Amino acid sequence: MAGVLRGLVAGELALGIVALVWALRSDTDIPYRVDVRTVVLALGLTVALAILNFGFFFVGRRFEFTRHVYAFFDDEIFPLLREATVVDIIILAAVAGFSEELLFRGMLQPRMGLIASSLLFGLLHGPDYKLWPFAVWAAAVGAGFGLVYRETQNMAVPMLVHAFYDGLALAYIRWTTPKAGT
Repeated sequence: MAGVLRGLVAGELALGIVALVWALRSDTDIPYRVDVRTVVLALGLTVALAILNFGFFFVGRRFEFTRHVYAFFDDEIFPLLREATVVDIIILAAVAGFSEELLFRGMLQPRMGLIASSLLFGLLHGPDYKLWPFAVWAAAVGAGFGLVYRETQNMAVPMLVHAFYDGLALAYIRWTTPKAGT
């Protein structure tokens, strides 16, 4: 299990490297500032996103069209996170939050369109097109993050929200579900 998690972290790091190289080669100027206002705003948006996501997570189990999404997480993602350590969770959340946000919702925004790139991101996270509800939700969240970035003119805000939320979600999964064999 640890090897798979390290593979996920390596994949997220690769995304971050691709995004950084893309930014350097295209002379794209991405404003990034971390101050008290940024952190407070990011924490507030994280709470709002958590309420939405966790709400949909529990309510959505009743709908047939989300069955494949839940099966994917139950079979592929949750077993990995049940074996994760605190360090694994912190690293994965931080790396995922920063690299994915920079690449999919920052760098691709002027080229492909924010919603299109987020939709692609959602589809890439699943084995087949049966996960289209997840892709649509990724597009909706991506659009929301795009509005936050446009209003704040600070890429640190959506990056921090993504990292904070991932850490919260991973920790919830890790500490509310038993490990394999227990």
